[in-house]
Amino acid sequence: MGANSSKKATGRHPGLSDEEHRQLQKIFQVASKDSSHCTEMNIQELWNGINDRLLALFLNYYFKSKKAVDFENFIKPYVNVVHGTVDEKIEILTSFWETEGGIQTKDIIEYVYGVVHSFLQNLLNDETYESWKSAGCNSSDDRIRMFSNFLCHDLPLSPLISSEQLTVWVSSLSSLHAMEKAVFRNIYGTSTPDILCEINMPLCLGITPGTIFPSLLESSDILFLNSRLPKEMRCEWRFLFSTKIHGESFSKLLGNICNQGASLIIVKDKLGHVFGGFAPDSWNVGPSFLGNATSFLFKLEPSLNIYHPTCYNDHYQYLNIQQQTMPNGLGMGGQFEYFGLWLDAEFGTGHSSESCTTYRGYQMLSGEKNFQIDHVEVWAVGKPPVVEDEEQRSVLDDPKNWETKAMLEFAGRPQHSEGLREPVED
Repeated sequence: MGANSSKKATGRHPGLSDEEHRQLQKIFQVASKDSSHCTEMNIQELWNGINDRLLALFLNYYFKSKKAVDFENFIKPYVNVVHGTVDEKIEILTSFWETEGGIQTKDIIEYVYGVVHSFLQNLLNDETYESWKSAGCNSSDDRIRMFSNFLCHDLPLSPLISSEQLTVWVSSLSSLHAMEKAVFRNIYGTSTPDILCEINMPLCLGITPGTIFPSLLESSDILFLNSRLPKEMRCEWRFLFSTKIHGESFSKLLGNICNQGASLIIVKDKLGHVFGGFAPDSWNVGPSFLGNATSFLFKLEPSLNIYHPTCYNDHYQYLNIQQQTMPNGLGMGGQFEYFGLWLDAEFGTGHSSESCTTYRGYQMLSGEKNFQIDHVEVWAVGKPPVVEDEEQRSVLDDPKNWETKAMLEFAGRPQHSEGLREPVED
């Protein structure tokens, strides 16, 4: 009974923690200047730093039919979006957008853009975002817009959308909902450092202090790609290779990416198209295809898209050199001479076939089928692979890795210690 009396006395909403309720009361008191109601001018002063599109939606929600809002109405969007069921969330979103003619699809797209833009602004002081500054990572409006449009690609193509269609769409977008919660927490003053962890902006590792180079990736690209990786690979990315730092050398590329675990390869062609692929297995030289069905290809520029496996074949990743009868280079998807993504060992050229049965819905990645390379970079994702050395045996002692040993010689990494290690008795 005492607990119930206390809850009633504080007016705490049952979905809120005590700390959340205190923070929401505090921000309402600031906005209302210790009054019992907030006016439109109060809200504009309180939230003058948030995205204009979101501010307009909140103002329309609060003051569409009244001149002032009390505390309960002030916190309702927060409670429903952050803690509510799908139906409770839809109630708020419908109130944001609904007019006499219904909910317009273009309004939803603008809302998603506002959420993504605001979320990326919130990241500016986050530790993980700070780690990407040395990689020259930024956030252009064009890329943010492309990411937002991609999140909306399952919306009906019609100008108007029903509440039922909106419910189906909202229920399918966990990544948007996580960003949405973080943005609403920031707007209402309840944000905590661990909130951003739900979004999995990876920590950027492997860049030598003082080294700054223009990465092909922007912050929205990193969020997009990281959310598509297996969960165990989302915590950190390790820089492996960039033509801007290591030069246009296929041997250097091999020396940096082999035996490094799963990786993302990003390519920019001379026509400005940016694209790449996720390789779930370590790269190793050999005649066989590697990888598994977590692999995917993607486009980042001039449009955003992702292509998941069809499971029609397992031609996910291929790497070979110095062969007379087999292709020499790095490939993903398709088949010999018709890869979804191909970088030739004679570095500087590649191709992307017009069709690729390995990946569902595939479209040619590059501006032209046979393209000229402008920039390549590679990031290992997740924790580095553990080399088992129970008997202090080098991984290169394994006959299965003799081809890799030959590759390392080719790549300019001779095995100088070959004659210096003590032989291990069997």
